[in-house]
Amino acid sequence: MELAERDHVHAQLLQQLVVVPQASSIVDAFYAWMLKRPAVAAIIEGRFDPARLKRSQIEYLLSLGINFHTEEYFERRLRVGLAHAGAGVPLGLTQAGFRLMEQLLIDHIPTDRIDAPTRDTLIAFVIKIAALDFALTIESYHNAQVRSLEKSVQSLRREGGRLYRQATIDVLTGVATRRHVIEVLQKGLRLAQLNGRPLSLILLDVDFFKQINDRHGHSVGDRALRGIAARIKGAVREADEVGRYGGEEFVAVLPDTPLAIACEIAERVRDRVASAPIHCEGRMLNVTISLGLAQAAAKDSVDGLIARADGALYCAKKQGRNRSMVEQEGRYRSARSKTSAVRARLRPQIETVASDELSAARAEKGQRPLS
Repeated sequence: MELAERDHVHAQLLQQLVVVPQASSIVDAFYAWMLKRPAVAAIIEGRFDPARLKRSQIEYLLSLGINFHTEEYFERRLRVGLAHAGAGVPLGLTQAGFRLMEQLLIDHIPTDRIDAPTRDTLIAFVIKIAALDFALTIESYHNAQVRSLEKSVQSLRREGGRLYRQATIDVLTGVATRRHVIEVLQKGLRLAQLNGRPLSLILLDVDFFKQINDRHGHSVGDRALRGIAARIKGAVREADEVGRYGGEEFVAVLPDTPLAIACEIAERVRDRVASAPIHCEGRMLNVTISLGLAQAAAKDSVDGLIARADGALYCAKKQGRNRSMVEQEGRYRSARSKTSAVRARLRPQIETVASDELSAARAEKGQRPLS
C-alpha cells in the first residue's frame, strides 16, 4: 500500500482534524446512505441494533491508521471481514461500504484549516489506509467463506455417504438392498457376456422362517435374519455381492465363477448357516436355508437368470429343504453331487502333489522315497 514511516504522522493529523471532531456526523451520513439500500436494510432490520452498529463504526474510525504496522491493527481489521462474512453481507456491499467511508473521510477534510498540499497528502493517506483496511477485510472474509464452503462440502459428503448407504445397504441385515444387488447383477451380466466370462447366481431362502416369527415374534425373527445374513457374508468371497432379495430371501452374485465353483460356495454357505444355532434374545434357533443356483448363459437377461435360479430354489424346497439345487439346461440336480464331482476330479491332482511333497521331504531327510 506504500505506507511509510511518515504516514504515522498523517494518521495522527487525520484523527485530529477529521475523525475525532466529526466521527458521529461521518457515521450518521454513512448509515443514512447505506440504509437506503434494500440489501442493507434486509440484513440489519430485526437482527442488529443500528445504534450499536454506529458505536462500533465510531470506534473503528477512532483507530483508523493508528499504529497501522502492528499485529493488533491487522487483527482488528481481519475481524471486520469475519463479522461481515458471518452476517451474510455480500462482498460487493462490503466494498461499497469501504468506498463510501473513504469518500466521506475525504469530504470531511477541512479546507479552511490546512493548505492545499497538506490536504492532498491527507487524501492520499486516506486512500492508502482505506485500501489496507479493505484488503485485510477481504482476506479474512475470503478465508471465512472458504472455511464455510469446506464445512458445507464435508457436510454434503457425509450426507451423500449416508444416502448412499441408505440406498445400497439393507438397514435390517447389513447386506445390499435388492435394488443395489440387482444393479450389480445387471453390470456383472453385461460384462460376463461381453468378455465371455462365467457368472453364477445363488438365491437363498430361510426354511420355515414364518414359524420363527409366529412362535417367537418379529423381533426374534429380525435378529435371526441378521445372524443368517452375517453367516452368508462370511461364507462367500470378497468379490461376491450378497443382497436381501425380499423378506427372508437373499441373493448372491458370483462374478467370474463357473457353476462348479458356485456349487462349492453354495454348500459352504448352507453348511455355515446350519452348523450352529443362532442366539436370539436368549433363544437358540436351529436354522437352515435352501438354495437355488444357475450360471448365466450367453443370451440370459437378468430376469431370466433369476427365474432359473428361482426354479432351482423351488426344487430345493420341494425336495425337503436344507439343500442346494442347480439349474442347467432346464434340469435340476443337487449341488452337492456337483461339488463331489469337482472334488473327485481334483483329487488325483491333489494326491499327486501331496505325494511329490512327501517324497521330497523324505529325500531331504535321507529316507528312501515311497514306492
